[in-house]
Amino acid sequence: MSASAVGCVRTPSALRKNRKPKTIKSWRGGVQGTRRHAITPDAGPGSSADTTAANVGTISLATQIAQVKDGDLLLLHITGAGDFDEETNEPLLARAWFFEAVRDATFTKVAGGDAGDTSTVIGLCRGVTTQLTFHDDSKTLTLSAASRDSAPNLATRTWVLANFPEWSSLLKGLCSNGTYPRSAADVLAPLTAGQGQGSDAPKIIVSSVEKVTDYAELTTEILTNPGYWCDGTPANCFETDPKKQATLNAGELLALLVGNRGVVLTQLWAGWVEPGNQQPIDAPFALRALRECCLDGKVVVLAAPIAGAPLEKGLTAIIASSESPWMERAILLQSFGAQAALVAGSPYYQTLVGTILGYDRRNVEAHVASIGGALTPQIVRAVATDLDEVSNVAGSIPWRDAFFPSVKPGRVGTGSETTETGTERGMFFFEDVDGADEENKKLGGRRKKKKKPSSTASLENVESMFGKKGR
Repeated sequence: MSASAVGCVRTPSALRKNRKPKTIKSWRGGVQGTRRHAITPDAGPGSSADTTAANVGTISLATQIAQVKDGDLLLLHITGAGDFDEETNEPLLARAWFFEAVRDATFTKVAGGDAGDTSTVIGLCRGVTTQLTFHDDSKTLTLSAASRDSAPNLATRTWVLANFPEWSSLLKGLCSNGTYPRSAADVLAPLTAGQGQGSDAPKIIVSSVEKVTDYAELTTEILTNPGYWCDGTPANCFETDPKKQATLNAGELLALLVGNRGVVLTQLWAGWVEPGNQQPIDAPFALRALRECCLDGKVVVLAAPIAGAPLEKGLTAIIASSESPWMERAILLQSFGAQAALVAGSPYYQTLVGTILGYDRRNVEAHVASIGGALTPQIVRAVATDLDEVSNVAGSIPWRDAFFPSVKPGRVGTGSETTETGTERGMFFFEDVDGADEENKKLGGRRKKKKKPSSTASLENVESMFGKKGR
């Protein structure tokens, strides 16, 4: 549902006052959308890593790769790569090598014997298309750039153009100047640095593989136990589960889809990320979940650039239920250019945004206190009053009784001639889906309409709460 379909939203009186918060560090613990805590392969008895490692001892790499399905999330342990240094301050997604399978594994038989037989899985790794290949002759598993495009061509995807024309325009510009998408060769370069180039470059050897989760399993967990993806960050949080750390961005989107969140922000472009580094949308399952939001007829999607700044500085997707009060609150966030990975220094705005996003009151209070503020009764009353001015509907969570995916998990690219969504054989989930409109009508999904600008896309008398890189 485009912004034009949701009408106008009243401007709260508090936003018309002279509240000029400075921009500070990210609410969510880093632009990668992860909590900054390390995991190690030897995380201890009972840990996720320990359990999977035991399975590796009984299941061969060949069997592991052959069993990979579209939507599986793998953690790769790569020979010579020190991804698990607990002393580093780098977020997990900048250290670990996660691999999101975008189609089922395929087997290639070489005539005349087993020598040269391979099993291959195509997937997204740090935002680019790569492939895992098990070589039967050498019994080794390698990671390399995929033979097709090195990254999803998002700028020309129909679902991007229909829902985020601003993002499409930005992506075209970034592509033309070579900024984004990154090439698979550049992304994988740190794994072969100083070890030769071209035909002399060594293979990237994957020593072991852990299945962290899969898209369907994650959706089920968020439906039944959504706290991590709904409540915000608790005080003194020390999250060690790699599944949770890696899926924070996607999990918040899925929480909205299943009805456990009313409004979610996700960063489409973070201009403060150093060139060549991952963007938040490169996180595992983030792109897949965003596309599913766009195909859901009961979900509103809005784009929010930083007010008064070019798109290259920052662009956020605001995703919300089309019901009140979530829809009106989403438009309010858009009106002052709210960004997913930046948070204002004003306790009022922190409380306003945290409340709209549905975070636990204790976590909002802890966040305000962590930067020297205080959640006073006056602020709480002001936020409540202002939200009531936007919409006096109380709203309830879950906001939907049942969730029916617009694109059924595991059906795209599974090797059949066509899927239930009409996707041609071999197409990936992020590509356009032929016949999607008819299928989405059956599933209550989005009907493609020309998007018109929201009548409340900007408010000249409101100063943006964002505009600089978080410190």
